[in-house]
This record gives sequence, C-alpha cells and structure tokens, in this order.
Amino acid sequence: VSATGGSYAAGVGGGNRGSGGTITINGGTVSATGNNYAAGSGGGNGGSGGTITINGGTVRTTGGSYAAGIGGGG
Repeated sequence: VSATGGSYAAGVGGGNRGSGGTITINGGTVSATGNNYAAGSGGGNGGSGGTITINGGTVRTTGGSYAAGIGGGG
C-alpha cells in the first residue's frame, strides 16, 4: 500500500484536525507520506496519533512539515 495525504491530512489516518483512530498493520509493505503538518501514519494537522499497532511487515512513513512519521500531526 502506498498512500499520500491530501491537504493537511495523514497518509494513513486522520484528515485535517482528525486523529489517527485505530490503525493495525499485519504485514506487507506500507509506505505513507503526510501532507503539511500531518503525520505519515496517524493524525492529521493538529490531530492525535490514535492507536497504531504494527505486527510485522515493512513500514516506511514520512511526516509533513513539523509532524511525526508515526504519531500526531504538527
């Protein structure tokens, strides 16, 4: 899976001001890139990371400006 967030949104997770909710990855390859102020996986701009569980696989995440790769938005 390859995902890139829209305006102020996480690649996988919340949109602008949204939390990441519950994200579970059970293997495979995941590549996620957050947009401005948004996490790669987790919260959008201003949102919390939520609960993220990784049970294997290859996970590559890149946060947007001032945001975590995995976790909350900026």
